[in-house]
Amino acid sequence: MTVDPGQSLDESDHLGNSDNHYSAEPPVMNGRTRLASIFTFLAAVSVACASLVSAAGNQPNILLIQADDLGFDDLSINGNTCSRTPNIDQLAETSVRFSNFMVNSVCSPTRGSLLTGRDYWRTGGEGLHGCKEFLHLDERTFANAFQDAGYATGMWGKWHNGKADGYWPWDRGFDDGYYAKLYQYFPSSGYYNGYPKQVVHEGEWSPKVLTDYTIDFISRNKDNEKPFLAYLSFLTCHSTWNTPDRYRNKYLKDGQSDTFATLLGMLEFMDDQVGRVLEHLSDLGLDENTVVVFISDNGPNKGGSKNHKGADVLSEAEWALRNNHGFLGSKSKLWQNGIKSPLFVRWKGRYRPADVERLVTVTDVFPTLLDIASIELPRDNPALDGRSIKPYLEGDTKSLDEKRAVFTHWHPTWEGDHYDPLQDKTALDAAKQKMTLINEHYKLIQNEYAVPGSPKHRKGVILIDLKADPMERTNVAETHPQIVRTMQSELKLWFSDVVGSFHSFTPTVFQIGWNGKASSEVLAFGPSKTVGVKNTSHVATGWDAVGDHAEYRIHVHRAGTYNVSLKRLAKKNETTAVVVVSCNGKEVRSKLKHTSSQLLGAMHLDAGEHTLRVEIAAIESGEPSSLQIKALKFDRS
Repeated sequence: MTVDPGQSLDESDHLGNSDNHYSAEPPVMNGRTRLASIFTFLAAVSVACASLVSAAGNQPNILLIQADDLGFDDLSINGNTCSRTPNIDQLAETSVRFSNFMVNSVCSPTRGSLLTGRDYWRTGGEGLHGCKEFLHLDERTFANAFQDAGYATGMWGKWHNGKADGYWPWDRGFDDGYYAKLYQYFPSSGYYNGYPKQVVHEGEWSPKVLTDYTIDFISRNKDNEKPFLAYLSFLTCHSTWNTPDRYRNKYLKDGQSDTFATLLGMLEFMDDQVGRVLEHLSDLGLDENTVVVFISDNGPNKGGSKNHKGADVLSEAEWALRNNHGFLGSKSKLWQNGIKSPLFVRWKGRYRPADVERLVTVTDVFPTLLDIASIELPRDNPALDGRSIKPYLEGDTKSLDEKRAVFTHWHPTWEGDHYDPLQDKTALDAAKQKMTLINEHYKLIQNEYAVPGSPKHRKGVILIDLKADPMERTNVAETHPQIVRTMQSELKLWFSDVVGSFHSFTPTVFQIGWNGKASSEVLAFGPSKTVGVKNTSHVATGWDAVGDHAEYRIHVHRAGTYNVSLKRLAKKNETTAVVVVSCNGKEVRSKLKHTSSQLLGAMHLDAGEHTLRVEIAAIESGEPSSLQIKALKFDRS
């Protein structure tokens, strides 16, 4: 069946709906209470009790499956005539299907919002790479909530929300975790449950390895008194594209190019793995007591990296075949094809298969799972921006008020240097941000790049009437000025509220001695401040002159003497420099050698939070700009 959308917004509407919404954050802005009544996307699930409460014995298992860079049109059930995804199609046919489910335009923001139920910029996440994707350690994930409620929890695959002590999956509520290396399809490698050495699955492809972990976890927990939450997070179909020959060859025989055949083979390979895990649930008799959720993290990527033979860029004809509906844009864009994702929710015997057209967003997944499992959050949990859509799953598509949601470019400093530390978040200008505000009638797009077929902007603004123009071909801003003004005001209020949030745009705090560990690292590309130093996605570089330095926030869990080593990319003609590492008046200094790892010396660190400083004290020879520092390693002596 098809469900009609809810009440639409006309030019005189003022978004006057409200739900319960509370926050344990300091009341930085007086407008927070008012905003709670303005934005339905700030309306969270009711959180009435001070500790996690669950209805023990009546809770379902949860299986959350997420694809990477999977477009809405990549599935054959959505009309793609080239792809073969029968298992996901079958899942969709037996699920509640959401045709208007929106996510962020790139991976880390979507995953951060999925984990926390909160708008990404509230969580401490500020961007993508350069340690900008780390979630604040006071943020609580759905794994924390389910773990505290007695669930066994596991996660395997792509994480992308922190890769240092305190930020790994096993530090954020998952009992069992495999952090897969990006984007290595063969052989699969990664880190498992905090073991220091990388695990390499020789001769094994990533989709199968991740599914094997999931199946093993389900098997180990099938007879437990407590239910399980399993999060299977595929790398497919992110660049670089690669798949076993037996999958690629099927599509080569169909006459597809090697590039397109590889992509289509990847989709079928992942689909087979989805079929494996669903069949395993059935074989164990867990079908009717397991809620299965399937989503993507953003829209499809046109390619641009290297696959097994070269560039994995699709031709225009292939791109059109991949995107059969013709939605505008792609991954990283705020047009529909960048943020529209499949969402299927199946609970056999409970939820009747149906099509729902109401607007739903990624922040709604967390509170919905809580509602399904009868779990309530503690009062000190950061306020959720999502709301439970359980009524939609049960066939009631009218009781919830109209949804509003904001999605943004992943970096607030998208016009400048993405990775340099943000020194003053209050200086950020809402009018300069790339953002979109969506409700169930209109979509306001601000400062987004034009793409083929997109309408011309009016002073940087585009207004789309989604009911009349779901393909986003016409800008109606000029004929609806009041709606534009109203939605611009909402965007400005939302952004001001985000900037005032306690965790927003905060630099990463690196943990020394986390959980008693004797060895810890501070990633050089996660500074809180730089002078002369250039931060990039995976190294700190630009150490050109004496006095150039970078500062890092650290939390020392155990006072003591630590041996300090510097890790870098060693290159010929690299700077011969003297580096000083200091903290609280104590320091070590050493002349750099042309090695990838070098012991600088020993220094005492006091317990607590401190600022660590790395500075060039002297330059003797070489090319200064070639110095690329990866990390500082601290080993307790």
